[in-house]
Amino acid sequence: MFAHATVDHTLRLHLPQWQGENLAEYYVSSRLLSWLPPRSQGPEETIDVSSPGEAELPLEDGIVAKSALLQQARSARSAIEKHAPDRILTIGGDCLVDLAPIAYLNKRYGGDVGVLWIDAHPDIQTLKDTGHAHAQVLGMLLGEGRPRFRRRG
Repeated sequence: MFAHATVDHTLRLHLPQWQGENLAEYYVSSRLLSWLPPRSQGPEETIDVSSPGEAELPLEDGIVAKSALLQQARSARSAIEKHAPDRILTIGGDCLVDLAPIAYLNKRYGGDVGVLWIDAHPDIQTLKDTGHAHAQVLGMLLGEGRPRFRRRG
């Protein structure tokens, strides 16, 4: 009798992003959280994020640290597409870390994706409400917000 080794198509994505809310604690807590889940047999990627205090966070086009956040989202999307996973375990900092994984999975499954969002705030705000992108992630996924964050490709 042969046991078939199953290939794990779950990507473990670590994105210690903190700039979306401009809280250094998210950087540290995401590092700590990365130790909690057991290691998987599937691929792992860590997105490079500057440490808090390394640079000022400018207000760009109404969004705090827009350039850094866009670069991190592009890096996350590239890492995801490199592995083409069926599932993604995202370990990260602020709520914006969910943008690339959810957008990818939504595209992969043709819009047939359900998301259970449990959070202290709705994350569906707009630029009229806040300049912090972490509070806009659900709005971005629903097609609102800045076009550069909503790009699917």
